[in-house]
Amino acid sequence: MAHVNLASAKLRNDFFKRLGDDQVFVRLFSHLPAVYFFIKDAEGRFIYVNKALCGVLGESEHSVIGRTDNDFFSPELADAYRAEDREVMNARKTIADRIWLVPDRSGALHWFVSTKTPLMDRQGRAIGIAGAMQDVQNTGAVLGPYEQMSDVVRFISESYAKKIAVGQLAKKAHLSESQFTRRFTELFGITPARYLTRIRINAACGLLTRTDFDLTAIAERCGFHDASHLSKLFKSQMGVTPGEYRAR
Repeated sequence: MAHVNLASAKLRNDFFKRLGDDQVFVRLFSHLPAVYFFIKDAEGRFIYVNKALCGVLGESEHSVIGRTDNDFFSPELADAYRAEDREVMNARKTIADRIWLVPDRSGALHWFVSTKTPLMDRQGRAIGIAGAMQDVQNTGAVLGPYEQMSDVVRFISESYAKKIAVGQLAKKAHLSESQFTRRFTELFGITPARYLTRIRINAACGLLTRTDFDLTAIAERCGFHDASHLSKLFKSQMGVTPGEYRAR
C-alpha cells in the first residue's frame, strides 16, 4: 500500500511540475457560480476573489484587491475571520467544513460552509491562505447536523422585524428552550438571541446605506424596541453609531 501511495504522489507531483500556467485553477474558480473563492496574503489582504464572491461583496475584483475583511464586515466578524486565517497559517493545516455567518451587500445574513488551506512559499513558509465557501442551501449532506435548525434560521430571516421569543424558536425545532439554546450554540457558535440581534443589525445596515429612513423608522422595520435600543446595540456590535455608519 505504501508503494502505491508513493507512486500516486509521484505521478501527481510530476504532472503539476509540468504545468506551464500556475493561474489555471484560479481561472477555473473564477467561473464557478455556487462557490465563493478567495486568496489572502499573510496580512489579510485580498489577493484574489472570484466573480461569485464579488457579487456578495457588491464590489469589482479590482476594488477588492488589497483590502481586508475590516473594509467589508463588522469588527466582530472581521476579527473572527482573521483569527481563523492565522490559525490556518500557524498550524499549516486545512480547516474544512466550518460554518460562518456572512452578510451580503444588502446586509442580509447567510450561513456558509467554509474551507481554508494555507499557502506556502518554496521555503515552506506560510504566506497566506486560500478559501472556498458555499451557501448552506447548496451543500447537501455536509449540513446533516444543521437540518434540525433549518426552519428556525428561515423563520428568523423572514420574521426578524416581529417580536420573537426563544421559546417560540425552540418549538419550531421540537426542543425545550434550554435544549434548543444549547444545541443552537453548539452548532453555530452563537446563542439564538445574539444571532437574532445580528440579523437585525445587518438589516439596519442595509437600510442605513440604501434609504434615508430615520432611526425610528429603521428600528421599527428591523425589530428593535425604539431608536435608542437600536443605537445601543448597533454601537456595541459595529463599533460605530448608526449615524457614523451611514456617513461612511
